[in-house]
Amino acid sequence: MKPEIDSIHMHLFEKNQLAYWFINGKSYMSPNAKAFLTAKEEVFIIDWWLSPELILIRPADENTFRLDNILGRITNARARVHVMLYKKMPFALALNSLYTKIKLVSKSIKGFIKAY
Repeated sequence: MKPEIDSIHMHLFEKNQLAYWFINGKSYMSPNAKAFLTAKEEVFIIDWWLSPELILIRPADENTFRLDNILGRITNARARVHVMLYKKMPFALALNSLYTKIKLVSKSIKGFIKAY
């Protein structure tokens, strides 16, 4: 084997790594919400189409587990939130990243919110 390929294979499967298999949105969103709520220092989110009104744990009452409310609660309590969004090109995509940024800032999220 070539040295660069051998290096890839050597690091492909490391022991004692935490990984999960997600089958559907419910099994994915609920652990994310729990991870956000237990964050002590920082939360990093990179997304190309982030909906601040996304309800992460269902069924839920009206707004308790909405993404923007969860991020607002944790940033006011203890953690910095960093969000990087894909900056939409209005002639090509209707992602409305400016709306997402305004919505997150309105929740007093003190972290870094950037559209790239």
